[in-house]
Amino acid sequence: MMDFITKYRTLAEFCYFLSWPVTLLAALAVIYQIIEFRKEAKIRFTRETISTTLEVLDRKIKSIEALCHEAFSKRGVITHPKDSLKISGFCYDKVICDPEWMEWYSSDEAVHFRNDIITILNEFETLANYIYSGIVDEDICYDLESYYVLSVFEDLIIFIALNIEEENSRLYTNLVKLYLNWTQRVALDKTTKNHEELSQALASMPKPKPHKILK
Repeated sequence: MMDFITKYRTLAEFCYFLSWPVTLLAALAVIYQIIEFRKEAKIRFTRETISTTLEVLDRKIKSIEALCHEAFSKRGVITHPKDSLKISGFCYDKVICDPEWMEWYSSDEAVHFRNDIITILNEFETLANYIYSGIVDEDICYDLESYYVLSVFEDLIIFIALNIEEENSRLYTNLVKLYLNWTQRVALDKTTKNHEELSQALASMPKPKPHKILK
């Protein structure tokens, strides 16, 4: 037995020496596969997020458009006069509007219109919930539909306030949050764009040369 060990000891040590590079290469191959898998998973997740966002956004926007058209085109619906409208907060007590319109809106004659408005607001609240729960990508939604969403909000803002009885109510929390955040974001984008245009205009203007002192 000792003769066998002595005979093949050098060969065993040589094989053991060669096993380290092989083990190292195997470990590097595993690490590379993990990195590539993470990259692929990230790309796949991004694609799925974009696909889900576009699908949900398209469905919700079409639904809101159809509901708004149906609600405001019904016979007997009276639109609120915007010139007398003042809203200082998102609750019923913060709304000042034409008394005759407020009386009509609170009457039994407008009950179907109020129900239609609640359906529209619920659709918007669902979209806002999707955004703030991470189901859809907010940046994609903002880039594609921010101007449309805010334009509809401007028409619905009185109804959002009228349907919230108390200032600290949890009703339509994400809807109000979405309106405020996107309004600020649009204003910031406009300011940034104007600043960039002004900077480019100033950069292209020839710089006046100072008048030299006569010698």
